[in-house]
Amino acid sequence: MHYVCWKDLCLPRDHGRLGFHDQIMWRGALRARLAWATLNDSNSLLHRVMQAKYGLDMWNNSRIPKFSTAWKIIREGAEALSTVIRWRVGNGRGIHILNDCWILDRKLARWPTFVNIEEVENAMVSDLLDGNQNWVAARVERFFGKIMAARILDIDTVSSEGPDLPELSRACFGSSLSSIIYREKFVPSEYQFGWLLKLKLHPREKFHWFRLLQNAIPTNAWLSRRGLMANCDCPWGCNVEETVDHYTTRCSKLLEVFGILGKWGFLVPTFSSLGDVLEMMPVLADTNPLLAIIFCYSVYQVWRARNDLKHTGHHRPASIMAATVLSLLPKLTRKPILLQWGIHQPSRLPTLQSWDPFQAELSAAAAIREVLQGWMLDMEGIIVEGDCANAIKWLQQLNDRNFKGHFNFTGPDLDFFLDFKQVIFQHIPPECNKPADFCANLATFGNFVYSDVNVMGFPLSLLQLLRADNFST
Repeated sequence: MHYVCWKDLCLPRDHGRLGFHDQIMWRGALRARLAWATLNDSNSLLHRVMQAKYGLDMWNNSRIPKFSTAWKIIREGAEALSTVIRWRVGNGRGIHILNDCWILDRKLARWPTFVNIEEVENAMVSDLLDGNQNWVAARVERFFGKIMAARILDIDTVSSEGPDLPELSRACFGSSLSSIIYREKFVPSEYQFGWLLKLKLHPREKFHWFRLLQNAIPTNAWLSRRGLMANCDCPWGCNVEETVDHYTTRCSKLLEVFGILGKWGFLVPTFSSLGDVLEMMPVLADTNPLLAIIFCYSVYQVWRARNDLKHTGHHRPASIMAATVLSLLPKLTRKPILLQWGIHQPSRLPTLQSWDPFQAELSAAAAIREVLQGWMLDMEGIIVEGDCANAIKWLQQLNDRNFKGHFNFTGPDLDFFLDFKQVIFQHIPPECNKPADFCANLATFGNFVYSDVNVMGFPLSLLQLLRADNFST
């Protein structure tokens, strides 16, 4: 973090920074709350004392020989408050035409419009009013032109002659007055790495990628350029210079971790440079965010192991890194159950309106029709296993004519089971059927259909579970 300047760290999070509060900038925003309370709470002791001693024109720049610390604090708060207030026109003597906000929510000095600058540069709004506090239409039109003059003439003035009244230019819904004023100090901008915010990484991984995007990762090449290290090669033995491009895309250890994840069924994309990564990450964040998260976590785990190797001489195996990456993925239990069910399943199960294990089991059984092939009907039979005892018992009674439960049920069509020579419905707890549990977890990452264990891309872990399940029986 000490490689990034403090000014950048204090920018808001939607600007791609860490959102630390700059105490110098935050001081005025906090004091603005006190100034606004002093203006509006006429029954407070502070209001009565300040009004009697100094008046309540906090924006008057006339010098006072001696003033209290309280008035100094209020004046500083009033300066910060000026960015979020709009003046309601009274006599117009305290409103500067260019530098105060009195039309809509922006000062004319920051509003690109056609204004006769020579006429209004040092003028006050009172110069546009007559003795009865009505707008002088000819003068307003001469200063601002017809279009802007029409908008100004629609502004109502205070009916009785009196001072100008400040009011907030926006409502404080969901935010405090101090936070609104603090946010006004930053120019709105669109963060070019907004995908990093969408992924919602864990704090350590997110901070690592923040440093990476700020070019604040102390790679060997980075340290060598600053004269802090003589050898700039990759510590993993790649025999090339360790740059940000290298360790995020082409490092041998990173590719080894990707290879292990691929064997486990997680095909992580590879890139040739960091530029390609930054170009594809916005696409992955929208289409397949889980894959983007796996990539970001893998880069961090390899970097962490690289530091262990460099400073201690020991590091974790690549398989442990890959397992750690998967353990950090968002847990399904943190999401609403309906969102879990709405994930695209391999057999395209319909989205249920409510979570009902009985209906879920029947829908899963009906989904077999979509992957049914001719050779399956030539086999001796089919075994359908499920962990809902009521659903399996109901399915077992499909051919029982005395069972009246089928007549009161409206659901999927299960007549295709009659095409099989034999159908066995069996109740098995999830912990006793690890291959099915593995497929259920794999389905959360996308659709898949495996008709043969010899097909390309068949997960090695699933094959091992099938072998273990076969030997156990």
